[in-house]
Order: sequence, then C-alpha cells, then structure tokens
Amino acid sequence: ITIAGVSKQYDMFLKVTPENDLSVKGVLEIMLPDFNLDPPQKALGMIRVKDDLVIEFLLDLEET
Repeated sequence: ITIAGVSKQYDMFLKVTPENDLSVKGVLEIMLPDFNLDPPQKALGMIRVKDDLVIEFLLDLEET
C-alpha cells in the first residue's frame, strides 16, 4: 500500500467466495504514523481522531 508517497507491505487474510464469478473480501488495519501522517484534528485540537485506520474491501472479479 502506498499512501502519501510512503509504501508498506502487509500480509492479510482474504476470504474468497464463489459469488457471481469470484469475490475477494478482506480487512486491513493500518496506522497513520507508519505513513508519516498525523491523525486529523478539529476545533483547534479539541477533537482528535485515532491514528489507526481500518480498510474493508470487497473485490468482485469476472472472467472476460
């Protein structure tokens, strides 16, 4: 994964299901500091966001 010009490699578990042609599902948790990013803040720092980000994806593949 490349974010803000910083690349990291992750191992993750994927679930492959035979829906339609083929579906691949996965969840990946990344940490913003790993990509030299600070978590966003609002209201002059009174509201802060955690530094982890959970990415859930579903990739539907079909044969062409």
